[in-house]
Amino acid sequence: MKIVVLLSCIALLGVSCSTPEEEIIATYPNMVKNGSFEDLSVAGGLWSMEGSGEMQIQEGEAYAGWRALKVNPAECTELMYNEDLLVEADATYEISLATRLAGESTGCSAAFYLYLVQDGENVLAANIQPENAWEWKREVLYLFTTSSSPVEFRIITGNTNIELDEVTFRRVATL
Repeated sequence: MKIVVLLSCIALLGVSCSTPEEEIIATYPNMVKNGSFEDLSVAGGLWSMEGSGEMQIQEGEAYAGWRALKVNPAECTELMYNEDLLVEADATYEISLATRLAGESTGCSAAFYLYLVQDGENVLAANIQPENAWEWKREVLYLFTTSSSPVEFRIITGNTNIELDEVTFRRVATL
């Protein structure tokens, strides 16, 4: 979150002073626990998969750090973050993640379809297409909430060998 603070003095007795604009940077915390997949003690149970295939934490092939989540579905599969993301109404949130889509299609229409659900409705959706199978791709999306109901984070994937790392969901300032 960036907050711009203007510092100025009030003119007193015909003397005035002012200081230049100063930026104070503060960051809201990431609401996705262990979005870097580095902490193995909390890795299990935070993510689940509906559909057939495998999901595991892999080492050495991460976007940042040492670990990433690897999903290898056999068919169209839904990947879910298992904790609700608590939001405030009338606020803007940023979701950011790094993906590498290295495999072949399983026949599903979505290679990597990210969506957020609030009050039973899709409030954000993005179909992320593979560009270069060997390169990580960073996505940043924004959501403006009108409700304070929790948000669910889900991904539908139909490509084999999906890698996911550095998942963040945080509030950003609205000036």
